[in-house]
Amino acid sequence: MKSGMIVAILLTMKVISLVNGAYDLSDREVQRAEAVCRGLLRTNRYAPGFVRLAFHDCVGGCNGCIDLAAPANKGLEAYIEPLDEAWKLRRVREYMSRSDFWALCAKEAVLHSFKLGQEESEELRQEQAYEKRRIQLARLRNSRRARQPPTSAELEEPYPDTASSPPYLPIKFGRVDCHPTSSNQTSGNQFPRGEAGLRETLEFFRRKFHFSARETVALLGAHTLGDAKAAASGFEGMFTEHSQWLDNEYYTDMIRRAKKWRQVSVGQRGSQPKWQWVRPAKNGKFDFLLLNSDICLVRDINPASTGRVNSRESTQSFTYPIVEQYANNNALWIREFSRVFTRMIHLVPSGVTLR
Repeated sequence: MKSGMIVAILLTMKVISLVNGAYDLSDREVQRAEAVCRGLLRTNRYAPGFVRLAFHDCVGGCNGCIDLAAPANKGLEAYIEPLDEAWKLRRVREYMSRSDFWALCAKEAVLHSFKLGQEESEELRQEQAYEKRRIQLARLRNSRRARQPPTSAELEEPYPDTASSPPYLPIKFGRVDCHPTSSNQTSGNQFPRGEAGLRETLEFFRRKFHFSARETVALLGAHTLGDAKAAASGFEGMFTEHSQWLDNEYYTDMIRRAKKWRQVSVGQRGSQPKWQWVRPAKNGKFDFLLLNSDICLVRDINPASTGRVNSRESTQSFTYPIVEQYANNNALWIREFSRVFTRMIHLVPSGVTLR
């Protein structure tokens, strides 16, 4: 009887600590929560959504609450529901706040996407290298040089190795949920506009996160994950071909195919037309998209309030050299993105102590 009362008292004290944000987690508890996150990521394509959810949550102070009535947050319920279900049914809420669990799963999503990209891109490189060798050997057999063995230069690996160290994402705990039972709360938080140009985009991240221009460019590389859906944002399409991989493809596409991007109307959202940048595909359609807030990193554009860019000026923006660096060096971007992402998920209101 006494032992049962002691357990009940300790559990009550733990719950009070979770509400106040002043609690310590054991290594075993963190590992248990990490395992729950990894289980969700293994069986579903949740990684891009978990990363997006972390950003939208931390715009409001990383407090585990999202205003699902806000247009900018449309579609996030698809990720909140499995996270909250796991948080409750797997009893993570007994020792970790919802906001800490969201941040932890976002961290695991970044690591998962990096590992997936490394594994699958290696397989792709090997397939491409094999195909090039096959073509080269076929040509050699049909040439006068067929009697000579191919040189090492002729069989050289055609695609550079882009492997880099995994993201380093240390995490502290103690985030306080804005509501103890529901994550759907009215907030009035403002979000960056996809229609915006460089000045407005940089100002948002400076004001909200105290990020420099370089840090903002690094964080926006998260667009390499996931896609845009017309039902949620009014925009439609994937930002990159490999939307589940965490790598620098977002930057390489902007730099190496810069002249192919053009702005088109994709219908209306309410009374406002929606404009996005697309790249023509071989079938005459469009394959991928960028928003003004992406293309402005390489082009000096001055969009109207609707997002329409009338000028065809192709002057480079002052952040172009940063994009070029990331496009040419995946390891550099992974390292700098990791630092910025870590800072973002630790943005908490004053008075909240993380440890």
